[in-house]
Amino acid sequence: MNRLISIITAIMFCNFWGLHSQTPNELFRQSLDKIARQNIHLEVELKSTDRRGNSRIREMEVFTSNIDDVRYVKVELLSPDEVKGVKIVTSGSEENHGVVEIFMPATGRVQRLRTYDNPTVMGSEIPLDQLNFDAYRNYKFSMEGSEMINSVEHHKLKLESPDEGGWFYVWISTDEVLLNRIERFNANGIKSMETEISGYKEVEQQNGVLFPSKIKTSNHQTNEQSVMRIRSVQRILHPAKEDYTL
Repeated sequence: MNRLISIITAIMFCNFWGLHSQTPNELFRQSLDKIARQNIHLEVELKSTDRRGNSRIREMEVFTSNIDDVRYVKVELLSPDEVKGVKIVTSGSEENHGVVEIFMPATGRVQRLRTYDNPTVMGSEIPLDQLNFDAYRNYKFSMEGSEMINSVEHHKLKLESPDEGGWFYVWISTDEVLLNRIERFNANGIKSMETEISGYKEVEQQNGVLFPSKIKTSNHQTNEQSVMRIRSVQRILHPAKEDYTL
């Protein structure tokens, strides 16, 4: 159940003026806003593979909206049958911060649960807070230069934990400010996790807004892997708070 409730916060997850006009944290935030600040409806397939090579596929719809500067997320699971019809909602409002509500069709009841540190997307290795800028507010940001990834130049940023618990390396394309890779290292300097974000496509009726079609995370500690494929992205024209209630 802990993994079941986790998908939401994950999704909770501009023009580029040139590096000289932006600090590293502004650059990172801009790349996250391209993904996490849209009013969109996603059709998602999530495939998780354990260390033995066994895989499980879940299908779901995800609705995300930014209403009065508050982020709202709703998830409805479509398959497999044992979780079909489960609905999950959360918001970034002050009264509901860190809380998710879950509708279980088997009981017809709604549960309110609080998320914990480092939760992952339901049944996967994808960290929920990875696309949430608030999770990095107290980190120290620095620029590590630039690198080529798939023949595209990227800024390389370093995000250091305030409690010396490790750090992240982040790669953001210099031309379109797209977040393409995140690597996490523990306090001993050992890579523990790697996430690749790729296949950016234009969202219909969103004035050139781009959204990734694939998010792949590899956990180097557990040897497990998760791949989230976004099958379709549609704009939500008139988002309302009432759409995010159970």
